[in-house]
Amino acid sequence: MYHVQPPWPGALGHCVAGPGIYLRMSHSPAVTSPNMKNQLKLAALIAATAITMYLCYRVIQPFLPAVIWAIALAIVALPLHRWFDRRLQHRTLAASLSVLVITLTLVIPVVIITQRVVTEATSAVRALNSPEYRGRLTRELGKHPRVGRAIEWVQQQVNVGEQAQTVAGKAGSAVPAAVTGSLGGLTQLIIALFTVFFLLRDMEFFSRALRAFVPLSDRDTDEVLARVKQTIDASVRGRVLIAVIQGALGGLMFWFLGLPAPLLWGSVMAVFALVPMLGAFVVWVPAALVLAITGHLGKAAILTGWGALVIGTADNVLYPMLVGKDLRLHTIVVFFSVLGGVAAFGASGLVIGPVIFAIADALIDIWQRRSSRVERTPGSMAA
Repeated sequence: MYHVQPPWPGALGHCVAGPGIYLRMSHSPAVTSPNMKNQLKLAALIAATAITMYLCYRVIQPFLPAVIWAIALAIVALPLHRWFDRRLQHRTLAASLSVLVITLTLVIPVVIITQRVVTEATSAVRALNSPEYRGRLTRELGKHPRVGRAIEWVQQQVNVGEQAQTVAGKAGSAVPAAVTGSLGGLTQLIIALFTVFFLLRDMEFFSRALRAFVPLSDRDTDEVLARVKQTIDASVRGRVLIAVIQGALGGLMFWFLGLPAPLLWGSVMAVFALVPMLGAFVVWVPAALVLAITGHLGKAAILTGWGALVIGTADNVLYPMLVGKDLRLHTIVVFFSVLGGVAAFGASGLVIGPVIFAIADALIDIWQRRSSRVERTPGSMAA
């Protein structure tokens, strides 16, 4: 008979493990190890943190566009704020003056132009919805045989009148929605300016908090933050400003030539100019073709020359001056980041999309450096 003694004194009980073999088993109470307690506490802490962060996101989600644009404006206005701060030696007063300059030079003009664009859009929708307007345009285009055959082929493929009616109806219903949503837009604007003030005044505090939160070394954190700042500068100070300039140039020429809704079409040109590989030509080229087809050859030539020589070259001349090489992303990457960002996040996606790809690019560079250091370490290839 074999007796297996327990591994600690005081253990009681036994069980039969086989013929003549008795294993003495412990019936003492189970003892939870301190390591297991720590793991349970850690898991509870992780779960509580995840739930709290999700709830924080739900709370701030309605104001996320305002916060995103506030961060972008704060980064762009940071040199102005530092200039005020050096001369006044008062952070609160410097931040207040910076917000005042942003309001006077950017916010108020944008609000006025937006209201005017809504008015012109309403008039344009009513004009497009008019059967007289569509009939007159069709008759003008039908005077040219080749154009007439093309129009007839398009009419056979697509019911242009019905589609125009549908598009006009949807646009007409969307314009009043924009007007009734002006209160929400004003709320977002006030929140954005409020956030800009505190971001500028307490920039050092937020920077230290972000560095403590990011699980990277100081060098890697500096690289990621610098890449984000460069991308926002290039997106807002460069691409948005240049798009506004191109839209203004196109709208001025539309006004000079007596074309309808110049402010509306200038705004549309600015929107297309924001997207790489597209541009304001998406608007002014069809307008010049319509002018040429309807017999206004002089206006068509002026618009073509202005679009090609002035609007088209503004991007090539101004972008290197304003941005330089700050935006390191490839053109095709910027294209998808802008379009995808707008599709996923709305207007704030103009900033969020490129920033996400810039952070991804910075993290890839960090991983590549770490991988190269591991490969150069002696013995790292040992099995």
